[in-house]
Amino acid sequence: EGAGLLLAAESCYGNDPVINLQRAHYLRQSFAKTDLSSIPVDDNTRVCFVYGAGYGSVTFGTVEEQMAYREWTADMQIIADAIEKELVNKFSADLSVDVNVHLNELEVVSFYSSKRITFHRDQSYSPEGEFCSNNCQKQHTCTCIFVLGDDRVLEFQLFLGKKKVNHPEAQKMIRLTNGALFFLHPKDEEDCLRQMFQMNNQTHFKHRNNGVKEKGVQLSVGLVFRTCVQTRTVYKGTGQLVLDSEPTETTHRCKRKLNAYEKCWTKNLMDECLKKKYLSTKERHYR
Repeated sequence: EGAGLLLAAESCYGNDPVINLQRAHYLRQSFAKTDLSSIPVDDNTRVCFVYGAGYGSVTFGTVEEQMAYREWTADMQIIADAIEKELVNKFSADLSVDVNVHLNELEVVSFYSSKRITFHRDQSYSPEGEFCSNNCQKQHTCTCIFVLGDDRVLEFQLFLGKKKVNHPEAQKMIRLTNGALFFLHPKDEEDCLRQMFQMNNQTHFKHRNNGVKEKGVQLSVGLVFRTCVQTRTVYKGTGQLVLDSEPTETTHRCKRKLNAYEKCWTKNLMDECLKKKYLSTKERHYR
């Protein structure tokens, strides 16, 4: 139960829906720890910590009806405990990082074929550079990425507003290898004065990943752990959000897209099974 990938039809900024397996963007699956301090609506639901249910639902394109946060497992907790210890070891002397936290949300991101993610910030900031109150992740905390599989390159670019800064130190490349643990420092995304660039305006870094580009079949997976403060109520069985609002037209379009894809996929699967059965019978006949 709960194994495998969850299909979704996603509509980024209201554009035509695309199945998540077919989008150019990386594939994302969510797992969330239960907030034991909150009382669920009934025995079929739970309250959990979430990431991406705020601004992310618009920018990444997943409509709320198809968002799902599956159960946090014992194995995930073992990894989270080890990462929390490493956070304390590395950043206890850094007053700009809050290390007295517990990781409670996991995004499993998969890069394969041409899957990628464009320049972005994980957190949202106001035009004045203030950390927005409806961000899911707690302010001043690191995003912790445990990397598995093939290598990929994480690229950082300094921005002044929406424009790239042209400076020798304004771009950084970090190669993420199998078994690596990468911490995204909260200061990187913040709008602030960076003296090394000799600029009088506030700047911030964005990051992107162009996927795995080596020849052959390549797969790079990131276990992205965060400390989140926003919670939502989800159904225990499916992990889907419990919603009070009426579905939007975008939601209906995404649902129709997903239904059509599942119907076609099931037909193709059945055709393949019948084909194999026919060939197997034919082979036995000729023997």
